Amino acid sequence: MMIEQLKDECSCMQAFLDDHPQILEHRIFQGFLKDPHYYRIFVHAICSPSLQTIEDLNEAFKSHYANVQFTQYLSKTLHWTSINYDRKRRNLDQKQILLDKPWEDGTTGNPLLDEFSLSRNDEKVNLEFVAETNDLSSWSSDITLTKALLRLTSRQRTIIIEHYGNGRKNSEIARLLNISQQAVSRTHLHALKRLRSMLEKEGD
Repeated sequence: MMIEQLKDECSCMQAFLDDHPQILEHRIFQGFLKDPHYYRIFVHAICSPSLQTIEDLNEAFKSHYANVQFTQYLSKTLHWTSINYDRKRRNLDQKQILLDKPWEDGTTGNPLLDEFSLSRNDEKVNLEFVAETNDLSSWSSDITLTKALLRLTSRQRTIIIEHYGNGRKNSEIARLLNISQQAVSRTHLHALKRLRSMLEKEGD
């Protein structure tokens, strides 16, 4: 469907696709063309080629590729942070269960719990150390990324959490927030652009 749509744009596009039949098989390029803005830039460069339109296409694709790399980094970072959170929470719950078990003689309570909580500072277990996953300040060991995440709007933070932390699709997030899937997609994209912009400024 994408190929037919492109071929209808102009004769130059049809010739280009005939000469480069595998270009649309690349997932990154497919994603590039799904963005209406990038789609128009590509069509303009092929149908009305000039130094400027070709340069615009090069810059647009570099921006898209950088965004793909960034989202992969963000997904990996927040996904593994979420996994570590769940692992720590399960371990903590298991320790709590063991500590709360009654003694074999039938006495209630467990004095070891108090002793365990009052042990040396470097061994002390803080039963509240695991933050809720909605607390973005606990999501990454990358301080710069954490600061950038905290500067997002409330809606942007929620969508980032649900997408990368909880693995929800846009349609699921839309139902959860009672908004359209298009609104989720737009907010997600704007959040990524803001994060990239803030991280690039921090890196300068």
